[in-house]
Amino acid sequence: MNTPFTAGQFLGVLENYNLAIWLMQVIAHLLGIAAVLLAIKKIGYSDRIISAILSFYWLWMGVVYHLMYFSAINRVA
Repeated sequence: MNTPFTAGQFLGVLENYNLAIWLMQVIAHLLGIAAVLLAIKKIGYSDRIISAILSFYWLWMGVVYHLMYFSAINRVA
């Protein structure tokens, strides 16, 4: 299967994305750790908090990564 972009273009998008959101990567890791801890040690609203964290990740990937970065090399994204 052929992609509408080259490997170099894709790696360029990843580089630009990672450089632009470096602080958010720290926050994402902390949220991930929190979600794992909440899954292990349940509290009253842990299921809702984990769902909110996962929803945030999906929205982030859809809006920030796909619309702002990946769509530069693939309009279908």
